[in-house]
Amino acid sequence: MNMANVGGGVRPMRAAAGSLCLLIALVGVGYSGYGARAMGSVRESGGPTTFDPKHYKGPMGKIVLPYRGQSSLYVQQGDEILILNAKQGVFQAPAGVLDVVGTEMVATDAHKVRWTASGRMNHRLTVRRGATVRLDVGPPFTASIDVSGRRDVVSMDFKLVGRGGDSYTVLKSQDSSTPPGFKVLGKSRRTLWRGSFKYG
Repeated sequence: MNMANVGGGVRPMRAAAGSLCLLIALVGVGYSGYGARAMGSVRESGGPTTFDPKHYKGPMGKIVLPYRGQSSLYVQQGDEILILNAKQGVFQAPAGVLDVVGTEMVATDAHKVRWTASGRMNHRLTVRRGATVRLDVGPPFTASIDVSGRRDVVSMDFKLVGRGGDSYTVLKSQDSSTPPGFKVLGKSRRTLWRGSFKYG
């Protein structure tokens, strides 16, 4: 997957396993329910409320993301969970101490395919009246795997990390059930093994 529209996209990384070089070919990184679980702890608290700055009567400030596109933030203020929405990465937010627990960012590629990056996190922000605070999360994303094992048994753990070290999943809207795929190449670049990271 090439998320060129998402601040630099996904950068595949290489990991050595013996004499093999393992390359990740992102066929499409699927949620398979992961995105819903990432926000599960938020929704269990009674359900989030979409924040509407047009009808909010209290003091407000702004939260700015590096990613200038359609995005949402899940924030907790006291016992209340709020969803902040923005089209260009600039959010109106209630003033006060906010705990950012999740984010979703959307991009459309050259083939009109919609991709949604979902991350879970724990960042505390203080939003002051009339002021702007930067939240350094989101793309570019780095895809990597941890490889362990011996002889002919190899264990691999797929990871997708954004700014600040937060973990993400990426959903391709046209095929939400497809897990991320990979290829194992030999020194001659011949494909020795291919498969997918299937998780529930």
